[in-house]
Amino acid sequence: MSKSTGSNVLIIHGADGNPEENWFAWLKTELEKLGCTVFVPQMPIDENQTLQGWLKAFQFYEERLNENTILVGHSLGAAFLLRLLEKKKAKAAFLIAGMHCLPNNQFDSIIKSFVNGGFDWPAIKSNCVEFQILQGDDDPYIDKKIAFDLATKLDTHTEFINGAGHFNEASGYTKFPLLLEKIKLLISLDMTLSTYHQEYSAKDNEEIQRRADEKERELVSIFESAKLNTGSEPIKVAVFGCGDKRFISHHKRIFKNILNKQVEVTTFDITIDHLSGEANVFQHDCTLPIPNTPYDITYAHVLMKFIDPQKQFNLLKNSFDALKIGGIAIHVFDKEEIETSRKKLSNGLWPVNLKQLKQKLTALDIDFLEVTLKYGLALVILKS
Repeated sequence: MSKSTGSNVLIIHGADGNPEENWFAWLKTELEKLGCTVFVPQMPIDENQTLQGWLKAFQFYEERLNENTILVGHSLGAAFLLRLLEKKKAKAAFLIAGMHCLPNNQFDSIIKSFVNGGFDWPAIKSNCVEFQILQGDDDPYIDKKIAFDLATKLDTHTEFINGAGHFNEASGYTKFPLLLEKIKLLISLDMTLSTYHQEYSAKDNEEIQRRADEKERELVSIFESAKLNTGSEPIKVAVFGCGDKRFISHHKRIFKNILNKQVEVTTFDITIDHLSGEANVFQHDCTLPIPNTPYDITYAHVLMKFIDPQKQFNLLKNSFDALKIGGIAIHVFDKEEIETSRKKLSNGLWPVNLKQLKQKLTALDIDFLEVTLKYGLALVILKS
C-alpha cells in the first residue's frame, strides 16, 4: 500500500443494492491502494429501506463523516447523501445517476421517503464545497431533466457520459476509471494545497512582509492602468485563495492604502484550516458562483494554476459576475503558468492557457486589459 493520503471515502449504494455490486468493490480496492480509508456500508434493503431506516443504519458510520470526507452516492445513495449533507459537512460529493425527486419509475415507492418535502439546498451547499454529478445520457431510470435540475440547485453542472446507462453492471460498469481519476485528482489537489500551506506557515514574518510588499507594488501598477468606478465606500473586496493567514491583514492594508478608502475584505478558499482565527473567511470553491455578492473588487493572486484547466474559465467568469457595475476583477499570474508549453508545471500544478481565456472573454463581450508585472502578468476584467 502507498503512503496514506489521509483521505476518508464513503460509498453508498442504491435501492436494493449491496457493497459488492457494480463498481463499488473495485473502487474501494483502487482507493485503498492509494492509502485511502474507504467504507461501503450495507444499507437496509428490506422493510427498513426508508430514509429513517437508512439513517438508523448509518449511525454506525456517522463518526466517519466529517469535513474531510469524500462522498460517493449511486442512484438512491445520492439522495441519501443529500439528506446527510443537510446536517453534516463533507469535502466533496460525487452524485452518480442520482435524484432529488421522484423519477416516476418502479422504484418510486422506495425513493419517496428520501425525497419527500424537498431539500434544504442552502444548508447542503454550505456543508459541502464541491459537487460533481455524473449521468448516463441513456439512463433508463433517471430523466436528463432531473440531472439538469439537480445541478442547478447545487450550483454545478452535470457531466453526461455516452452509453453509461445507470452506471450499473447491466450497463457494463463493474469498473469506473473516470470516477477513480476524478477522486485521485481531488486527493492530489488536497495534498498539494496542504504542502503549499505548510510551506507558507514555515516562512517567517519578514518573508511574508516581503511578499506582501510585492503584492502591493503589483496592485499599484494595476490601479494605474485600471480605474475602479463603483463609487462605493467602504470598498468590498473578495479575495479568492490565500496561502497564509498573515496575508489577510496585509490585503486589507494594501487596498486601503491604494484606494484611500475604507475597505471590507472577504476571503474565500477551498480549504480554510490554515486561515483559522481570521475574520470574514469562508470555505468555498470559487469555480462555483460566488456568494454574498456584489463586490467592488475580486482578486486572485496566482490561484489559477491550482485549478483544472476545464474549470479555469469558471473562476474568471465568476469573478466578473460577482462585481458591481464599475467594478474590476484582478487575476495575477506568474510567468511559468502562462508561458509553459508543458501539460503540468514543475510543481505538478496546472498551466494557464491565457490566449484561450481571453478569447472566451471576447466572445462574451467582456472588457479586459493586461498589465505586465515584474514576475508575471495581471489580467484585469472590467464590468462596465
